[in-house]
Amino acid sequence: MALSWLNHQNWSDVSRSERYFCLRLFNVIERDVRHFVRYLNGVYGLSLSVDADWEVDYAVSFYRDLSVLTGAEPAGKVTREFDMALLSEDTILIIEAKAQSKFSDEQTREWLVDPEQVKRATGVAQVLMIGLTSSQEAPRGLAQSLFLQPYLTWDELQSADGPYPGEPSFSRADQIHMDTASSKGTGLNADRKLSGAELVERFKAASAPRWVGAHGGLNGKRMTKLSAEGWREAQFEVNDSAEQAPNSNCFFG
Repeated sequence: MALSWLNHQNWSDVSRSERYFCLRLFNVIERDVRHFVRYLNGVYGLSLSVDADWEVDYAVSFYRDLSVLTGAEPAGKVTREFDMALLSEDTILIIEAKAQSKFSDEQTREWLVDPEQVKRATGVAQVLMIGLTSSQEAPRGLAQSLFLQPYLTWDELQSADGPYPGEPSFSRADQIHMDTASSKGTGLNADRKLSGAELVERFKAASAPRWVGAHGGLNGKRMTKLSAEGWREAQFEVNDSAEQAPNSNCFFG
C-alpha cells in the first residue's frame, strides 16, 4: 500500500539496497533453479548440469557458517558474505551484485582469493565468480579478470529474451546506477568522487582515473594543506573520459 510520507509510493519503489534486489532475484530463481542454470549456460557457454541438485541462497556467510558446521578454522574471512550463491555437488557459483554503485578494485581485490579458498574448504571441483550489475557499467579493472564475462545485467534479466521478462524490480535496479546521495554535488567536469585512499589503490592496480581534481591543482593550497593534515579520507573529483584536462584544477592526465 502506498504511503503518503513516501510521496504515495511503496518502499519497494524507494529501496536502493543491493540486498533487496538480490532477495527479489533469489525469490524468482528459487521457484525454478534449473531455468536459471540453463540461462547461465547460454550466456557463458557453460555445461553446468541442469539436473544437478542445485540450491540457491543470498547473503551467504560462507566461511563463517561452514566453519561452525565442520569445527575447522574458517577458510576465509568470517565477515565475508557472498551476495548470492548457487550450490551443487561439484560446482559453486558466487554472484556479486551491484545496483547503484560500481565494482571497485579495492573491494574486488579481496574477492580474488575466494575461488581457491572455497575449493580447498569444500573439495568442489569448480568455483565460478559472476558479476551482476547495471547495463550502464562496462567491465574494467580487477572485476574484468575475476568475473566471467560478460557481466550479467539487471536489464538483461528482465528483458523480453531474459529469464524473468518484465520484472519491475530488476528494471529499477538497472536504472538507479550511480544515482546516489554521495554523488550529489559533483562538479560539471567530474564523473564521481573518490577518496585519497581509493585513488592510491587504483593507481597501484593501474586502473586510476584519467584526471583528478583539487581546487588550485596539484600545487594549490588545498593539496598543500592536505599534504600536511592528511589526504587519505579527503574526497577528490575524478574524470575518466576527457582527452585534455577539463580545467586548471585537474592533474594526472
